[in-house]
Amino acid sequence: MLAAAAQAAAPVGILPLVNARTGQVPQGRKFADAARDYDTGRPGWPPALLDLVSTVLHLSPGAPVVDVGAGTGKLTRLLAQRFRVTAVEPLARMRALLAEHLPGVPVHEGTAERLPLPDGAVQAVFVADAFHWFDAAAALSEAARVLRPTGGIVLLWNIPVGPWDPPVPEAARRLVREAIARGGEPGGPRVARGQWREAFAGSPFGPLHHEQLDHEVERNRAGLIADFLSISSIAGRPADERRVLRDRLTALVPDARYRQTLRTEVYWARLAGVEWCDRCGGRLAEGSHAACVVARDLEPPRFCPRCRRRMRVQVLPAGWVAVCVEHGETASPA
Repeated sequence: MLAAAAQAAAPVGILPLVNARTGQVPQGRKFADAARDYDTGRPGWPPALLDLVSTVLHLSPGAPVVDVGAGTGKLTRLLAQRFRVTAVEPLARMRALLAEHLPGVPVHEGTAERLPLPDGAVQAVFVADAFHWFDAAAALSEAARVLRPTGGIVLLWNIPVGPWDPPVPEAARRLVREAIARGGEPGGPRVARGQWREAFAGSPFGPLHHEQLDHEVERNRAGLIADFLSISSIAGRPADERRVLRDRLTALVPDARYRQTLRTEVYWARLAGVEWCDRCGGRLAEGSHAACVVARDLEPPRFCPRCRRRMRVQVLPAGWVAVCVEHGETASPA
């Protein structure tokens, strides 16, 4: 009864606090009480990522994009250096920290399955270290809804490719393993199994492409321990238990600077059937269309991105409507 009531009372667009079937808190919601540790311990993203996504998705400086499941804004901070970014995050404590770091960035309560954005609002949807927690099919459908016709989605994960240097003492690593075992499976194995890829079959998106970027992170002792405590299996444990674990780790981990190499796994896909630039009519896979993206912020499309037919455009007081005789009507974002 309590689980059903919690499910029914969940606000639109927000993941329920309790799973109605299992009576448990979804693992992806367990970061709420560990927002500060998440912000302190989790790594950022390599600056080279900006050039990569700008190239493959033809994103110009200032292009409108959304960071979904933004957390405390680890990726949002990088995206804001080049794009006009909006953040979407369901957890209030995460949103509060994001707003502290980026007071000029719009941040909305919402989820990947129900984005608080109008149709055709953005040129790219970004998801960092989070897609494995989503209802993948629903999330892809929503991403397609908010994307412009030539837009795409980018999925990111930071994966360790080596141990910490200097090594973390075995006694401390054992404590972390035991805490993870008590808290349920963390996200890492879900990412490694790769079942999230299955949702792309039959989705609104075309082929999934893959790139890799290596970068190094450095943490002091407090940052390293915060990283451990932000693991979902540990983040959802009672506050007293987490406090004891922090104290025990602090006693076991030497005060030093810890370095580790991470591999950023980058997956991206465009909307299915989109092959042509809707402004110049050229093939998207050939050359740069950055100037076209800039121009499209100010004017309607000229060509259908699916068949390259010239569109019939009507400019209205509140926007525009473009019609392809083969693929129908496209309207300006609300």
